[in-house]
Amino acid sequence: MQSPRTHLIDQFRRTFDGEAWHGPAVMDILRDIPAALASRRLGESHSVGELAGHMLAWREYAIAKLEGDADYKVLEEENFPPVTAENWSEIMVRLEASQHELLGLLEAMADERMQEIVPGKKHTFSVLLHGVVHHDVYHLGQLVLMKQYLS
Repeated sequence: MQSPRTHLIDQFRRTFDGEAWHGPAVMDILRDIPAALASRRLGESHSVGELAGHMLAWREYAIAKLEGDADYKVLEEENFPPVTAENWSEIMVRLEASQHELLGLLEAMADERMQEIVPGKKHTFSVLLHGVVHHDVYHLGQLVLMKQYLS
């Protein structure tokens, strides 16, 4: 039987890299999106790139909190960053790096730390980290639809 921490590691891997029960994983959808498509919108929606940047911002937030930064906040300009042909590849590189960093931090932490309070917050690391996985899945649904309509 897996510990809650190792179960969470498995969920991060499946949701981001593949073999998710719900369908395609984050990188299955984003990996082959060209910059021209990443910056396009459907009506007033956020673009694929803005959604990927938004997911990245909250993953980096979780990393900062795991590293003990009580003051870290997601700035407004980072929350849904504008995407251009020039910065799309950087967002993708940082998104993949966030996955490796999150997994490394999770693999190195003790199971008991999952119930510790996040620095500067009132909720536990368990709540935060499960929230990041759920956040990724929520936006993944949007990404799947947008890719279908824009391709």
